[in-house]
Amino acid sequence: MKKILVAALMLALPIPAFAAIQDVKVSGSVTNYFVDRSDFDFKTPSDLNAYNQNFFYTSTHVLISSDLSDNVSAQVGLANEVAWGDQNVEDSSRGGAAASNASDQQVDLELANITLREFLYSPLTVTVGRQSLSYGNDFLIGAAGGPSVGTMDNIATDMSRTQNYDGIRAVLDYKPLTIDLVYVKTNSNCLSGGTHGSVAPCTDVGNDDQNLYGGVANYQLNDPMSSVIEGSFWARTDDSVNTTWHGAQASTLYVPDLRVSTNPIKDLTLSAEGATQMGIYDNSTNLNEKRSKVFGLQGKATYTIPVFEKYKPTLAGTYTYVSGDNPKSTTKDNAWDPMFNDQNLGTRIWRSMFNYTNLQIIEASASISPLEDVTAKVTWTDLWLADTTPGVQSITMPDLSVSSETFTDKKDLGNEVDGEFSYQYTEDVSFGLNLGVFVPGDALVSHNNAVAKEAIVSMGVNF
Repeated sequence: MKKILVAALMLALPIPAFAAIQDVKVSGSVTNYFVDRSDFDFKTPSDLNAYNQNFFYTSTHVLISSDLSDNVSAQVGLANEVAWGDQNVEDSSRGGAAASNASDQQVDLELANITLREFLYSPLTVTVGRQSLSYGNDFLIGAAGGPSVGTMDNIATDMSRTQNYDGIRAVLDYKPLTIDLVYVKTNSNCLSGGTHGSVAPCTDVGNDDQNLYGGVANYQLNDPMSSVIEGSFWARTDDSVNTTWHGAQASTLYVPDLRVSTNPIKDLTLSAEGATQMGIYDNSTNLNEKRSKVFGLQGKATYTIPVFEKYKPTLAGTYTYVSGDNPKSTTKDNAWDPMFNDQNLGTRIWRSMFNYTNLQIIEASASISPLEDVTAKVTWTDLWLADTTPGVQSITMPDLSVSSETFTDKKDLGNEVDGEFSYQYTEDVSFGLNLGVFVPGDALVSHNNAVAKEAIVSMGVNF
């Protein structure tokens, strides 16, 4: 009888469950960079306050992925971004004071998710946790467009790559139709409902979360031109404004989007994407502005020239329009919200200098592989204001204080030329060199139109 009681007690005790691991893979990368930037605030070199920057940094990423039993897999990604000689200091945004808190030595949780394939229903795959999201050309939602958790975000925001999304993704695969349903918690804000030790409770905040909801339907036509039609609808809500500005509604953004891509002839790819934005926009000055006539359009073309195939000559062109706000109206907001756009981050000077709104952009590029394992690319970009009243600049530089007095009543922001060179030294090791020059246009006044320059050298290994 005693043996039976002991056995029953052991069964009643909590026993940890261990997954049956079928396969574990460790991969990652280590990349070293040297970055030199000058006159990113358009001030002349003789100005003592001109923004110039040069530093080395290392970006390290480790991914552990495991296939478990019963169509279950898991991912854990760790990342660290640290400027050389700065291991014990977290630099505040671009040149401000520094706090000695050793945060540069922290390892950030870049990915952490569980994937269940054929979950309850054979076409359904569900991924829960921190994950990467990318749709179409990354015009709205990009793989590295989410909130950054890396310290490089405090040094050169556009170069931080530890950016992903905390949420739930459900994919229904009905080939040739695929449906994605997405929920992301972009910011939980205050979480302390009462005093716990030294943590003060939230007061008078209620629900102050920021959320993103989305649905994407991708249909492959299976025609000779490999055409694809993708429609999506995104909703972003921000309840934090209710707790910050008295009388403000929850800030909401609703975005229907349509993208089409096709290959009409061999080696030619065409795509077009258009979206509008609706909802309520709140800021501390103008409360409850209605989003009105907010549009974003982008067309892309890529052509691999059939002659000299050995050298892989390729031409590409892109036109982008994103609307801007008319500051004379306090009841309507016309400015395009870039959401989580992940195009040209860390590779274009203008992406570091301007917010992605109130712009018309023409980009043309040519690339070639003159030698085996060597690729060279030249890109020209022309930027000008979309539709803001001349003389009033709604584009602001993300990390630099530039007043509207910097701008004239013209709309030509300037031109940029970039050269990108890469060399695949071995199967695992690569070298890179990016050189860029941005020449300001007539939109900038004569004493604030210095030429901005950038050089980025990289050496990386993938394992």
